[in-house]
Amino acid sequence: MDPPILADDSLPRCIPVAPGFQANGVVLQIQAKDFAFPRKRDSNPAAPGFAPPALQRISVSITFVIMTGHNDSLYRPCVGLAIVNGQGQVFTGKRADTRAEAWQMPQGGIDPGESPWAAALRELREETGIAEGKVQLIHAVDHWLYYDLPPALQPQFWGGLYKGQRQQWYVLRFLGDDRDVNIAAHPPPEFVAWQWLEPSQLADMIVPFKKDIYTRLAAIIAAVAGQPGEAAIDRNPGIGAPPGAPSAG
Repeated sequence: MDPPILADDSLPRCIPVAPGFQANGVVLQIQAKDFAFPRKRDSNPAAPGFAPPALQRISVSITFVIMTGHNDSLYRPCVGLAIVNGQGQVFTGKRADTRAEAWQMPQGGIDPGESPWAAALRELREETGIAEGKVQLIHAVDHWLYYDLPPALQPQFWGGLYKGQRQQWYVLRFLGDDRDVNIAAHPPPEFVAWQWLEPSQLADMIVPFKKDIYTRLAAIIAAVAGQPGEAAIDRNPGIGAPPGAPSAG
């Protein structure tokens, strides 16, 4: 049997994935050079004057792509708000729907037909009572952040349709003072108490299945929030940034 001859156009160009799949790839490339193949089928080696065929040397490059990602249809679209005061501290609220010490930053689902930024402003009003004019956008995370609910909880939320949430996060500078916060402004309230925390404290206050997201957010907040008066604006406004949001000049 003749050995296979690999042509460049025989290599796959893409990997089909399920609709809604958001993939991140890690590419590993292995190069092996000087493989020898006959140029054509051998003649009869028993024939008089037989000479071995000339060998064709080729280089082969094999690329493996290890795919990781999420099927977006299994994650409820949501927004989250990191509201940072003049001391670099972050607003957190104690959830009203549990007796546990469950503290988190404001977040909520995106309604059908609603943009992430519009949802963020709505959640700002509903969960904190803070007026839009009392905040300034300084950063929009440029990709979705995902978390999975524990399997035992998945049937209890959102009709069992989702295994978790995908969140578009915004970092906002709070321009007001504590009197501008009213967590009871829109009943039923999301929070029964609120406080300012250092970014480094956020992951310690959140439920375990959100700890990874909050650890990542703490680093983002510390990097972009800066101090009042500094131009700590986002340089990549992201998927949910509103028209006119800060961007690279």
